[in-house]
Amino acid sequence: MVVKLKFEPKGVGHAGDEFYLQVMENRCVGCASVERLVRFSIVPHVFRSQLPARFKEHSSHDIVLLCHACYVPASEASQAMRSRLLMECSIAECNGLDVNARRFHIDDKKMQARGAASALRHPHLPHDVRLAKEAVVREFLGIPDDVELTPDDVEAARTMDPKVAVDGYVPPDVTCITRLRLSEESAEGDAGEVMEQRVFEFVLGWRLCLLESVKPRFLPNGWDAQRSIRKHDDLFGPGVEGIAAAGRIPEGSDSNSTNNINNNTKHDVSR
Repeated sequence: MVVKLKFEPKGVGHAGDEFYLQVMENRCVGCASVERLVRFSIVPHVFRSQLPARFKEHSSHDIVLLCHACYVPASEASQAMRSRLLMECSIAECNGLDVNARRFHIDDKKMQARGAASALRHPHLPHDVRLAKEAVVREFLGIPDDVELTPDDVEAARTMDPKVAVDGYVPPDVTCITRLRLSEESAEGDAGEVMEQRVFEFVLGWRLCLLESVKPRFLPNGWDAQRSIRKHDDLFGPGVEGIAAAGRIPEGSDSNSTNNINNNTKHDVSR
């Protein structure tokens, strides 16, 4: 039976793309182990989510499987790179002098009431101390002296969270993306090619971080650190000069120089 479409497809899908057309194996890309595998985002989600929409779509190219043993060095290297980026952008992860640098602050009254409620759980608490602790809980919960303080009231005060979200808090990772001019808003006015080149170099840095920390020997066929950050369908349009888009050599480029780039960053499971 032959099925004929009566509409024009939106794109070519993954036609001709070796990476996406292969059958992926459930094994660690570092050592080929099949035990305790976890999905590892080469570009941390908190960073990728801030990139322009056309570059932050789900891409399995930048998500790999790692076993626990290989995950540890990959995660440590990723954290080190994150810290380095924040430092280069003069961003402190937590600065006690800047309320906007802290995600939460501690409500002193909640802490006092929670401490008093915890003390009330002790059965041998002296009577006068118990009354004082009950007064603290009553005041916080707004319970009059002539109303019984129930065990549920005490438990509610004991288990409440004393942290309060800080208004205007901006995660350091988001600030970092803004200062690097990698978000749509921060790069307003930049030419599309300039923005794409900047985002590509950012993503490339994370891919190289994985290669250097894990030295993976079992990456899928067609995995390429130089792969374009565009959607597959966009790879057939004009690209950023100097970028080998998913192994396709842009018209007019030097095929020898492009092959040299790809040979240094492509990985084959057959090695």
